[in-house]
Amino acid sequence: MSLAEILNKLSPGEKRFFLVTCIAATLLVTGWILFSSNGVMNHRTVQKQLQAVQNENLKLAAENEQLKIEIEKLKSDPAYLEEVARKDYGLVKKNEIIFDFD
Repeated sequence: MSLAEILNKLSPGEKRFFLVTCIAATLLVTGWILFSSNGVMNHRTVQKQLQAVQNENLKLAAENEQLKIEIEKLKSDPAYLEEVARKDYGLVKKNEIIFDFD
């Protein structure tokens, strides 16, 4: 039996009840699809969070590479090591005087 045949056998009140029930069920299912814990809205939020974490990961990977390069320079380049020691730590050579003019 088809849906049309079933609907033809229903009274007008039963048809209205059937229609309201179908609309309510459709609205419930749509709401569940959109707003449940596995719904579309949650999926969008998780996607945005994932993108932010991936961007942060790329930034940190680039920073790690820069730090590896700096470590190698500190290990192998005495001139760079001296520059860092003077600039960052205020170290001076023996018998050297520093004049600081502001």
